[in-house]
Amino acid sequence: TVKRARETIFEYASCNDFDYFMTLTIDDKKQEHSKSLDELYPIISQWFRDYKKKHKDFTYLLVPEPHKKEDEDGLKRWHFHGLVKGIPKEDLIQFSEEHKGSKYINKRVKKGDVLYDWKNWYKRFGFNDIEPIKDKKAGEKYITKYVVKELGQNIKKPNSHLYYCSKGLKKAQIIAKGTYSFKVDADDKDFFDYVGDYCSCKTVENLAELEQLKEILIQKNYT
Repeated sequence: TVKRARETIFEYASCNDFDYFMTLTIDDKKQEHSKSLDELYPIISQWFRDYKKKHKDFTYLLVPEPHKKEDEDGLKRWHFHGLVKGIPKEDLIQFSEEHKGSKYINKRVKKGDVLYDWKNWYKRFGFNDIEPIKDKKAGEKYITKYVVKELGQNIKKPNSHLYYCSKGLKKAQIIAKGTYSFKVDADDKDFFDYVGDYCSCKTVENLAELEQLKEILIQKNYT
């Protein structure tokens, strides 16, 4: 379900140290099946596996998203948003006045933002933009926001995935387990680190923070 996928994506984003945000598009002239996720993803997955053979630290977490516009047959072209780690610097070209990108990218570059072109992806599939992660929480929110109701409606086949990731990503470990009688409003943005349509999340790093959290709940008079 969308709810379960969103929770898992948030967990992977929280438990792994990714380097970059990324948006990956598909050029029809370089790769067909851009409107069929079932046919497209195995091709991309194999390309990622081949890339990892050359770069062992390479890991990724991807969420597919359909473009808003439909073609004459009512089909939508797919692109991907995600988090990535382990792309060597020599495989990235910084967008600049000399190396231009889309209007959106060029506008951000003029504002002083640092964005990269993953030249390996561009050569094989098409346009992309890679942005360094400065805030881990921002990375978590960036990737989970794309798992929305619309995506669940567009991916209709049984057992289809709402996200894709490399093997071996870290997951959360249970360090304490118990039951508290406190209740918190699901849309309390002052309390939660992330509030979404399908789940709200509060992250603690250790048992000491868990105890502090308990005290906060008491102070807020949540009973």
